[in-house]
Amino acid sequence: MTEWHIEKDHYNTLLSYFGCGDFQKAKILIFGIEEGTDGHDVESNVVARIESFGSFDSNGNLLSAINPPGREDGYWEPDAQTGGRKVRDYIYRRDGVILEEEGPKGQFNEIIARMSLDLEQPAERKDFWFRLMREDEDTAKKIRARIKSQFQTSSENFIQTALTDWKPLPRPNMTEWPIEYQPTQTQFGIDPELYEKAFSLNDEHVYCDKNTNYTNDVHKRINILRNVFQNTNIPIIISFGEIPTKKRVLEKIFPEAEFASFESKVHPTHSSLKARFYLNGRTLNIFLLPFPDRRSAEWRRRNNKAEAAGVFMLRYFQEITQKYIEPIINVL
Repeated sequence: MTEWHIEKDHYNTLLSYFGCGDFQKAKILIFGIEEGTDGHDVESNVVARIESFGSFDSNGNLLSAINPPGREDGYWEPDAQTGGRKVRDYIYRRDGVILEEEGPKGQFNEIIARMSLDLEQPAERKDFWFRLMREDEDTAKKIRARIKSQFQTSSENFIQTALTDWKPLPRPNMTEWPIEYQPTQTQFGIDPELYEKAFSLNDEHVYCDKNTNYTNDVHKRINILRNVFQNTNIPIIISFGEIPTKKRVLEKIFPEAEFASFESKVHPTHSSLKARFYLNGRTLNIFLLPFPDRRSAEWRRRNNKAEAAGVFMLRYFQEITQKYIEPIINVL
């Protein structure tokens, strides 16, 4: 069997894919740097995204696109869990292997679920949704259940969310470059060094090789992501971790944005930034927040060293949700 390798058309299509969730009704968009592969191989992730991701009419025409049925100007998968199933379906057709859904993992998924539940079901006890999981097993089950319903198109009375990543190529981790993307003498490929330098936006240098002009690819990606917000009514963007990088990227997408620190009584020395500006006659709010990993240096900068880092971190995200996010949601 011929080993799969990325082609130019695959890469161009991925440049236009901008994420999953209910982009038409979402109140919050989570902005990341790069998609993972959910434990599956690169081939199944790429092929599913370019062939199966999206909603379609009875004739197979793509509906979930900025200019349907074309993908060129941007398209999305309306349901993250359905997207995962489409990847597993491709693996089944290719290998005859049935894979069970494992469900989304990760600290940022848990924090998004906690923030969403606090906005959807505010409790009399202010920290109800921001306690350690072991404190209340029933609440923990509700948080885990809410994680599974994120980034979906749903008729339920949820705070709808969507997820977008800056770089277009999914890969298992950010430290290794998949051989399926590697250029060869006879095959198209993406040079990892040129790709990373271009998408880092650290300088104005033009990065290109015989396979692609990476700088032009970056400009295309910027235009597509800006176009998403010009064609939707999403009022809030939240990002976790890599704050300087996200700031640099989002300033390119939104030249109107002016980021600044803001007050936190819980964590006065926090590294978060926010911006508020007008786009197409409406207000857009961006929050760049620390990554919710209690082991990171961010959460060691607490005045009360007797307080557990995880508790301190949860109190901070409670404050962000109730003091800054909730007032925006309440006036929509």
